[in-house]
Amino acid sequence: MSVELDIGPLSWVKGEIDLALERAGESLAACAADPAGNGLAKARASMHQAHGALAIVGLEGITEFADAIEQLLAALGDGSAKDATAAIAAAQTGFQALRAYLDDLMAGHPDQPLKLIGAYSAMAVARGLAAPGPAALFFPDLTQRPPKREKDPPALAAEALAARIKAARLGFERGLLKWLKGESRGAAEMKVSTAMIEMTRGTPAARAYWWVSIGVLDAMAAGGLPDAGEAKRFAMRLGALVKKLGEGQTEVPEPALREALYLAACATAGGDALAVVRAAYRLEGMVPTATPSETERLLPVIRRLRELLTGAKDDWNRLCAGTAAALPPFHERTAKIAEEGAATGQADYRRLTAAILDSADRLRRDPSRHNETMALEMATALLLAESALENFQSLDADFAHSTDAVIERLAAV
Repeated sequence: MSVELDIGPLSWVKGEIDLALERAGESLAACAADPAGNGLAKARASMHQAHGALAIVGLEGITEFADAIEQLLAALGDGSAKDATAAIAAAQTGFQALRAYLDDLMAGHPDQPLKLIGAYSAMAVARGLAAPGPAALFFPDLTQRPPKREKDPPALAAEALAARIKAARLGFERGLLKWLKGESRGAAEMKVSTAMIEMTRGTPAARAYWWVSIGVLDAMAAGGLPDAGEAKRFAMRLGALVKKLGEGQTEVPEPALREALYLAACATAGGDALAVVRAAYRLEGMVPTATPSETERLLPVIRRLRELLTGAKDDWNRLCAGTAAALPPFHERTAKIAEEGAATGQADYRRLTAAILDSADRLRRDPSRHNETMALEMATALLLAESALENFQSLDADFAHSTDAVIERLAAV
């Protein structure tokens, strides 16, 4: 399982980050309305402040995401972003996605930066770059190392080592060619050649990439890599690194190791080699179970729902305390809550928010309906709607039953 996140550092700076991101969004909106004004400069200053505060948190994924927002704002400033309207929209989505993601971390959700890949990719495209692969937001603990061998192989002399690498390269290229032609045995041959190379690496750091790649090829041989395009890119990149090794370049770039670990984390089938890699690098739980696009779509919706429900609870408390003027704003908020609830696409949540609005409609038409029973039942409904947002992607039958009970009690009132 992934390491539990310590939210202490985030809690210290969360308020400052939220305020800076809110100001950045407002300033960028002003820039869209008046490009000649100083809105963009203010947005960049606010975003830089948020980025600095995020550095204290020490989470690579959100730091990388914040850096992407800053680069997009810089591209707007120097004119390299050709479509300013699209770039501003992508930046605004970035602000919203980052705030919602931080809210999720504070609520106890795991740190899974891949949830942000949709907004991250859109910002890169708005700068005129190619859309990055998902491994760009995958940050496993690279300080982990392969387990110690039971017995180290004898060191090879220079000539013998060169001959071993050459044989491994030829074997890998034969296997790669077979695999590209659709022959499944090609993956097994690439795995054997990669294992030959791994045995020549003397230190854990030098072994890491080749050892992880054996696990990925294990998954490839079992048909366990769900994205054929990612699998092909990995095989081609591994082949290129095998070739460079034969030419004397022994160092493997960090992005290549992260890409290999990402594929190991995503694999749905494989053998012992894959299982040991996943355990050694603690990859379990690092990849969101929902598709990144769906998770990304829901982030701003959930954030708006949190804000609306907080306001609705305040209005309801004031109404129950005797402030009749709180009823109109409460009714207006419940209408927006029902609208956003429908936008989530979650059937039970949609039913719950619709029932809250129905009760608010009836109360607005006839305020004399308000009594202690209604006060309790509406408060319960609002609390259920709010608590459901904490683990929205995992709502199950228990939530459906709770929703049924709340709707029945609201109807009875």
